[in-house]
Amino acid sequence: MQTLNLKAPAKVNYLLDVIRRRPDGYHELRMVMQRINLCDEISISLTDSPALTVTCDKNGVPDGPDNIAWKAARIMLDLSGSNQGADIVITKNIPVAAGLGGGSSDAATVLMGFNELLNLSLPDKRLMEIGVTLGADVPFFIFKNTALAEGIGEKLSVMPEMPKMWILIINPGVHVSTAWVYRSLELTNERVLSTLPQFYRTAEDICSI
Repeated sequence: MQTLNLKAPAKVNYLLDVIRRRPDGYHELRMVMQRINLCDEISISLTDSPALTVTCDKNGVPDGPDNIAWKAARIMLDLSGSNQGADIVITKNIPVAAGLGGGSSDAATVLMGFNELLNLSLPDKRLMEIGVTLGADVPFFIFKNTALAEGIGEKLSVMPEMPKMWILIINPGVHVSTAWVYRSLELTNERVLSTLPQFYRTAEDICSI
């Protein structure tokens, strides 16, 4: 049984501009996103049975088909055309519903993991196209760069790498639904976009955004 053990990193937003609500209900955004060294751990084991299972050690995170990682795995197994299945075990270290992208990162990591295990050799661009059908943040975790994200978050441009620094994340233990946050916004004016410095070299540069 082939097994792959992977890490799915969290992300932070140095900037998040909500520009407008689109007719389709999504919001136009402008964000600067950075991966950080806080990671979920994911174990993927291919099986000879066609069954696909996802289990997670965290309350509030669904197992099975309701988990975004399960949906990512199902897409990749279907693309492979094989009769194989998989057992996926997720150890959650990223706080849930905290804006750190844990679910999206898990899905992206599963896409990349199955791409390797199943020898599909899909380019990152194709994986990102698949990823955005699962969630707007999923392509960022396949992009693997500090990024300026626009559109609903799927239009990514490379930003200069941030300097190495510690980030203090305070988790109050309150789960906040992303959909609820956007639905509750009262957008009365066209958003004035923040100015991005050309290079980030210090913490002061980041704070100047």
